[in-house]
Amino acid sequence: MPHAANLTIINFVHEEDCLFTNATLSIINGQPKATFSFDQDGQKFTNDIDLEEDDFESLWSQFNEPVFVRCAVRSPDTRLDFRLNYIIGIIYNINGNAGKRTFLIPQNESDPTWLNWLRKFDSLHRPS
Repeated sequence: MPHAANLTIINFVHEEDCLFTNATLSIINGQPKATFSFDQDGQKFTNDIDLEEDDFESLWSQFNEPVFVRCAVRSPDTRLDFRLNYIIGIIYNINGNAGKRTFLIPQNESDPTWLNWLRKFDSLHRPS
């Protein structure tokens, strides 16, 4: 039986001011990758960007912080509204330990850990 790949994936979805954002950040078998897709007024843009492993890890390491624990989706019946919330899904398989989780962060969330996470995320696809 083939060995499963080690992987960690973050998927981010949100729409604000008619700008729909879908981003996937991953490290698969040690290779970091990020793709940001935007849709505004019927125009679609996709950017693959260089992703540093440290940048990915700084985002990934926050998922056990209280704001993420509080905003974790617990029911499969939860409505995932990407206009009122930031939707973040994570998937991992690390040395055979696999799992997934979805977070529903309210658009008006003011927790400092979340705001720092979001600033870091935004900095990855916006020029300095």
